[in-house]
Amino acid sequence: MGKKQLELAIDKLPYKDEIEIIWRSFELNSEIKFEPQKTVTQYLAESKGMSIPDVERMQHKISEQGKELGIQFQFDKTPICNSRNAHKLLHIAQKQQKGNAFKEILFHSYFEEGKNVEDLEVLRSLAQTMELDLNPWNNDPFNAIDLEEEVNHDIYDAHQVGAQGVPFF
Repeated sequence: MGKKQLELAIDKLPYKDEIEIIWRSFELNSEIKFEPQKTVTQYLAESKGMSIPDVERMQHKISEQGKELGIQFQFDKTPICNSRNAHKLLHIAQKQQKGNAFKEILFHSYFEEGKNVEDLEVLRSLAQTMELDLNPWNNDPFNAIDLEEEVNHDIYDAHQVGAQGVPFF
């Protein structure tokens, strides 16, 4: 929702065409791994120390707010997964002036379609959809040291400025 709200705010500015959004990497939980047997509701209840009904109420409120922005959250489908490799593709997309569009398709795939963005085949499919050129990384960006370093640098910088959640502007 933060992305949509930012875009709506920017669209109201007279100099909106001069603004460039640069997405930085930040992981809420870098240790998380895909858990097909666990719902995002269960994960949030456990990790935040909340009851399932409280998490469901929170998700319902988020879903209602999302609808107003054209987002159809599907928390019952949203998987628990790690986003590190998705961040590497985002760095590539930004180098190719497709960062914002890639972030949009990534969010849609994860939050609305329930795709596992830890799955390398899912990520390769998204890269292909966005026509990202992976040749500079020998078509294997997920093992590229330079991209790993870029992601780590962003995360370090985020911690230095006090980021603890997303979105963070």
